[in-house]
Amino acid sequence: MALQMVQKDLFSMCEAPKTTVTTKRQKPAFKEELKTDFTTSAKTAIFRNGPSAPIKTLIEKGLLGEGSALNYGKGKYDHDTNAIAKLTGHCVGYDYTYSPCTDVLGTSYDYLYSGYCVNTLPIEARQYVWAQMASCVRGIAFVAARTDGKNIHGTPSEDGVVTKIGTFQKAYQKNELKEEALEHFDYVVEIKGKSGFSIVACSHSELPEHILAHAKK
Repeated sequence: MALQMVQKDLFSMCEAPKTTVTTKRQKPAFKEELKTDFTTSAKTAIFRNGPSAPIKTLIEKGLLGEGSALNYGKGKYDHDTNAIAKLTGHCVGYDYTYSPCTDVLGTSYDYLYSGYCVNTLPIEARQYVWAQMASCVRGIAFVAARTDGKNIHGTPSEDGVVTKIGTFQKAYQKNELKEEALEHFDYVVEIKGKSGFSIVACSHSELPEHILAHAKK
């Protein structure tokens, strides 16, 4: 019963987070049936001994600077959150299952990072998450997603698959993550990186030169 109450409070608060970012885009309304998608997505969280590959890429390229940061959809563990905090000076983590404190949402952050979150959600839930992330950042959002389709197996569903454990997984094709991000941000570039995942840098204003220098052509 306690868990049900927490989830109810979480999603009712998610319907209209406060924000200082203004955009022309309409945020999709939250629907009760999306709760199942978010809860199921949590099953994809895995243990790592340190920061994820996308975070290592951002660190190696020097794309994170000082400022406030949000790790959105952080999963069970804090390796990425801690790595971001070392560079920015401040980072809070949010996850609708493992760290459901909605007080951290609706704040305008200098940086937002989301790793392997959007690829675990069906279309409608994914669009809600993109819109929520867009409302939380005044600076730059870095969103990473899987591209390794040959390693994802399951029954076709929407634009991805449902795996044998019941989770949704999507492998993004070339330019697909960038095109999806442009539905919620005015400026988006894909960052050069390793195979298996894609990272896009997103902003409501023009991206700085040090970000553009690492963009894929």
